[in-house]
Amino acid sequence: MSKTARIKNLPSLLFIAIIAAFMHPQSIKAAAGSPSACVSSQTCVVGEFVYDDSYNPLTTATCTLKSRYPDGSAFLDIDSITSTTDGWYGYSFTAPSTTGYYRTQFCCLVDGENMCIDKSFEVKASDASSGPSATEIASAVWSYSGRTLSGFGSLVSNIWDYATRTLTGASLSSGSLATKSDVESLSSTVSTNSSDIAGLVKTTNEIKKTTQETRLTLEQLVNRPIIQNFIEEDNLSLNSKIDQTKTVADSIFINSQFVRSKSQLLSSRWASLSNDEILDILMELKKTVGEKTDKDASSSLFGQANWLKDAWGWKEAETVADQVLAIESTISSVQNTLASQGKSNSSYREIKGLALYLDTLEKLVGDASNKPEAKTLYGKISEVKSLALVLDKNEAEVDKVIASLGVSSESEIETKSNQIMRNVLTVNKIPKALLALSTKSNDSSYLKQIKNKLLGLKALIASNRLYLAKGPKVAFANTWLEEGSVVFKSLITNPSNIAKQKVPLKYYLPPEVKEEDILDKDQGLEVKYDAEKNQYYVEGEFELAPGETKTLSVRVNDIWVISKDQIDSLRKQAEELSRPLEKTAYFAQGVTLKSDINVSLDKVLNLTSQANTPEQKIRAYREAQIELASVNQKMDALKNLVAQASSAGAYLGFVGGAQVLTIWGIVMVVVAGFALLFFYLRATKGRKAKKVEVVEERVASQNEKPKTRRGILRVVIPFILVGILSSLTSAFVVRQVVLKSLDKPKENTSKEARVEEEKTAVLSASDEGKGGEEIVKIVLKDKKPVLVKEKPDVDAKTVFEIKSEVEVARVDEAGSWVKVVLKDKNGLKVLVEGWVESQFLLTH
Repeated sequence: MSKTARIKNLPSLLFIAIIAAFMHPQSIKAAAGSPSACVSSQTCVVGEFVYDDSYNPLTTATCTLKSRYPDGSAFLDIDSITSTTDGWYGYSFTAPSTTGYYRTQFCCLVDGENMCIDKSFEVKASDASSGPSATEIASAVWSYSGRTLSGFGSLVSNIWDYATRTLTGASLSSGSLATKSDVESLSSTVSTNSSDIAGLVKTTNEIKKTTQETRLTLEQLVNRPIIQNFIEEDNLSLNSKIDQTKTVADSIFINSQFVRSKSQLLSSRWASLSNDEILDILMELKKTVGEKTDKDASSSLFGQANWLKDAWGWKEAETVADQVLAIESTISSVQNTLASQGKSNSSYREIKGLALYLDTLEKLVGDASNKPEAKTLYGKISEVKSLALVLDKNEAEVDKVIASLGVSSESEIETKSNQIMRNVLTVNKIPKALLALSTKSNDSSYLKQIKNKLLGLKALIASNRLYLAKGPKVAFANTWLEEGSVVFKSLITNPSNIAKQKVPLKYYLPPEVKEEDILDKDQGLEVKYDAEKNQYYVEGEFELAPGETKTLSVRVNDIWVISKDQIDSLRKQAEELSRPLEKTAYFAQGVTLKSDINVSLDKVLNLTSQANTPEQKIRAYREAQIELASVNQKMDALKNLVAQASSAGAYLGFVGGAQVLTIWGIVMVVVAGFALLFFYLRATKGRKAKKVEVVEERVASQNEKPKTRRGILRVVIPFILVGILSSLTSAFVVRQVVLKSLDKPKENTSKEARVEEEKTAVLSASDEGKGGEEIVKIVLKDKKPVLVKEKPDVDAKTVFEIKSEVEVARVDEAGSWVKVVLKDKNGLKVLVEGWVESQFLLTH
């Protein structure tokens, strides 16, 4: 019968028992005794007193005793046990040598009623049997056949007869054995040192409590890397950490269920399993639980609990770790007992007790339906998720208010910003958070002040995300930008409430910033130059007290500006260059180039006008520089068209162009051919008249038909000859014109360009095949932007997106990756440098 069935029938059984008690007032009762322990090979008694309802002893009952070995086989089967006058029914026997738990049932039959009680007992090995007695040891020693006082052979003589062996002359480091005074002096020294050690132990115990709390924090301080951040650096993902925490909580629950199933198997089959089988199961459980020092969240229960403690510092995580420790201690205790004593009742009870620890662990983990107020792991996860949603919502509100600057009224903007500030400070975890909202801008403009306040709120939200993502004990820095001119502002904080921390700060300024652009910086900060990256960076180290927060700033000139006058100037230049191309063969190309230039300039204006924050402004400036580089390339192409049109106009007027010159050449050759044909026919006609006068009419009539044929040939052949001559002449003229038009760009190349080519050739020769800068074109596929990577790897950080076709310099190669550099129109300032896949490059 299953456990469920027994539970369901329990009320019926209780009801029947109560009715039977009222129907038979003379029912028999047996006083249950606690399980007894018997010693192997010694007398053991199992029995019970039997009374009626008035507690009068019954001596007429028929009692039986049945017992089984630990392996389940029969041990005792006593059908009749006699009674004493006081109602005692007992059976005496010699405990067997097999140790373990003996299941025993004691039953008595009185007046047709039968009652049974559990009288199981445990057989233990005697202390004396665990080893030989003193008599046995002495007998074994002195009765050994070869053992005598003088039976050591030559060992004694070898020692005492050694020529240089004396009590004071041993080959010790000091040259002699220790004397009594040496021993007394050493004893005094040991006594003094023992007193000192006792004092040190006391002092150590006093500081142990404090060091235990700060141990993890100090380890992180020693081993963590230098903090580096930049305005385009991706912050550690809080959502990824939350997802990982959910996975860890699920793993704890799954592992605890595995331990539960194995422990239930042990308790249900304890009697039938051998010691080796039990130890194998315990080793499997020990592997699942792991070691106390485990830190990997995927390794064991200890690793998962320790990861939660380090990552979040929750009290619930510490309680989970305590329960895992209790489970591990229980398993280790049972292992040790089995290894030394074999199976016992105490080990069995410890295995049964694992269920209590597992129940507590399961309650601490909880489930995915737990609300933030639940004191479980899933409750804490829900709390962090709710906090992250609040931060995201407030950040979106900040962006909306920033976008409405200049549109909404000042009072409306101030009301909204104050409300957002209250909401953020309500959930804030950063100590002294108001420092992030202070501003050092010298600009008294109300609009910029309110914008900087909003940017500070946005930075505070980002700092709270960093705090949650990095953990409550790790110091960190967060850098953002404010206006006036452009201020790089950093918040550094020590969230630990126990230890001081030295917080290093390092971040790179944008590559456009030069030394002369840096206006001022706070004390403790240094601006240095990185020759490898060709960038300036800000560096400093600050010691922060527990719970201390600081803000530091560097102010630079606002160099990320593209004025409308500059755009208008380029637009006007394109307009003026396209005018000379009207009524020329280059007009269509000129219109296309001019249209492309205007589109790029409109895009530049759109990019700069939509940038609301300094970060957006810098990114827009970089994208605009790429568009301007494309504009300059097309402007140069437009200038070349104008130069070609002007060169052709010097020969053939406004018609101009290589195609028009070719057509006029063909016309002139054809006209010349017809003129030659005219003169040839006229000369032929004169000769023909003279011949007709001499020839007789008879001969003329006879040869009329052949003459007609010869006349046709005389007319056709000159036409064919003139056509061939005209074709050859036209082909020659066209070839000369085309070659001349192709050679003109080379002739128009400036002297400076030729010098530059010579320099490039010299440099290329000196590089011995290493290669130099090669101009290539980046092409788009399916109109998707080309990603520029920081390293030649698909998973590397993206430093920029090229959204239009542009020419770049190829400087290095690595497999299927090419390192490219995009410079400004003067070729002096590097706008973008990184790696792109070679499939996006088109070599000229």
